[in-house]
Amino acid sequence: MNVLDTDRRLGIVSLVPNSVEDLWDLYNVIEAGDLVSGSTYRVVKTEDTVGGDKVRVPTYLKIKVSETELDISSNALKVRGIVVESPERLEGVRGRHHSLTVKPGTKIVVQKDEWLRHQWRIVSRRRRSRPLVILAIESGNASIGIIRDFGVASIQEISAHIPGKVDPDSRERATEAFFQNVLETIREAVKQLHFGLVVVGPGFVKDDFVKVLREAEPTISEKIAYVGTATSGTPAGIYESLRSGAVRNAVEKTRAIEESFIVEEAIARISTGSKVAYGLQDVQAAAELGSVETLLVSEKLPMHLDAEGRAQLESLMRRVEDGRGDVLMISPRHEGGEKLERLGGICALLRYT
Repeated sequence: MNVLDTDRRLGIVSLVPNSVEDLWDLYNVIEAGDLVSGSTYRVVKTEDTVGGDKVRVPTYLKIKVSETELDISSNALKVRGIVVESPERLEGVRGRHHSLTVKPGTKIVVQKDEWLRHQWRIVSRRRRSRPLVILAIESGNASIGIIRDFGVASIQEISAHIPGKVDPDSRERATEAFFQNVLETIREAVKQLHFGLVVVGPGFVKDDFVKVLREAEPTISEKIAYVGTATSGTPAGIYESLRSGAVRNAVEKTRAIEESFIVEEAIARISTGSKVAYGLQDVQAAAELGSVETLLVSEKLPMHLDAEGRAQLESLMRRVEDGRGDVLMISPRHEGGEKLERLGGICALLRYT
């Protein structure tokens, strides 16, 4: 996210999202009642229109937000609301509904009555990770997942009937066709992405596929960061690889991997009762003692709280930072984030108990 300009007094931020991950961040930051301005198109009757016909014209509008929708398939954030400012030449636009489409590279201005601490944190954080493609493959089953900062963006599954070893010729032909299908899907998955590739699965099927990949697509195969073991070629194999220490060490970190690891660390501590607190009340008590080393907060948690609850959360985050602790906003769009949600959306790793 490129933050171009800010006016903290007026609550105005001018910014440009650079990726679908940034759109996810904006989806979590922009709320009903906010004012959002940006370039758009509108079908209107203008002063220059002849015969009263309506035309689609480029314009710049400010809307009061009623709702947002993130469409990952088209890499777009829809910001819907009522037009509050428009050029004078456009008749009958103010007071009407409009939807701004925000894509990577789209400049917008967001204005809030009050920016909360976690919202400033989200829009100002720097991203250094890249998409990661994980292939989990076994005989007759493959799952291809694209892992982005906010978590698993998509998983595509491929299946085929592979005859048994009693019919080696048919088995070889079916395996070759299966590999070609997987290969074509990977070509589409990595198109126009700067990516890392991980291949996992049980047995030797993954190794056989990597040989085919190296011969057919040497450019793609150069991006292989890790080939290792997983128990299946299903989506479970992808999530298993995300928890793997070998994958973490071999691949440039994505936010999904890092966050899953730290949530798993918290869960491991909960199972042993060692240096951990979870739930808002227990975490607040630990923060008052200055024992919070890392505070994990689900990005969904502020949405579930009323005004008083959000104020308490803001105060808690400030207290942790003042005590030289780290505060991490955890995406709910991956397995680790889902587990944190089940812990009440907040958890803390402690220096001492």
